[in-house]
Amino acid sequence: MPEQDSPLDQALREVREHGLDPESPGGAVALSYLLTNAAPTPPHNQVSAPPETSQGANEDGDPAAVLGAWAGVGRDEILDIFEFGDGPIGIGVSSRHLPRSKAECQRALVVLKLAAERVIFSRDSVPAGEVNNIAAHYGMLDQNLASNVAIKTNLVARRGKRGSWAYRITQPGLDRAKQVIEELANGEDISEP
Repeated sequence: MPEQDSPLDQALREVREHGLDPESPGGAVALSYLLTNAAPTPPHNQVSAPPETSQGANEDGDPAAVLGAWAGVGRDEILDIFEFGDGPIGIGVSSRHLPRSKAECQRALVVLKLAAERVIFSRDSVPAGEVNNIAAHYGMLDQNLASNVAIKTNLVARRGKRGSWAYRITQPGLDRAKQVIEELANGEDISEP
């Protein structure tokens, strides 16, 4: 009896047949959708994906709709806050809505970035370079970034070693990100906790 491909192998093949790279954001959304909607259930010895962070894409493959459903706000409000494209998720918040304190601003930007990556793409950790790029875009990158977002708070954890740091959002960080998204969706400035 010939061995059948696993659901993952079938989904990877299908994504590649449509000209998508499974490691690109669009390919990851398509792969997640295919795996979420695969007919067979996993055997009892396989570990299933963690709840809440493995939502993948909705039927349209729309990351804004997924993030909006998680945060309890509309898709249009999410598109006012986040930038989705071929590269990493960006943040498009007006600087006037950001906290006045540089440390609070860094924390708000980082939890938004990490929460979006976690909810949409199930990324448990994000390389420091992507986090630094978000902070630099807003003129908030300095030598205190790691200390302000990961060492002094319990919102984000920093892992790895010099030269290959990665950031991981915690449950309190996800809660804070949801609060920040709600404030921005309502047209409010980001509050300082």
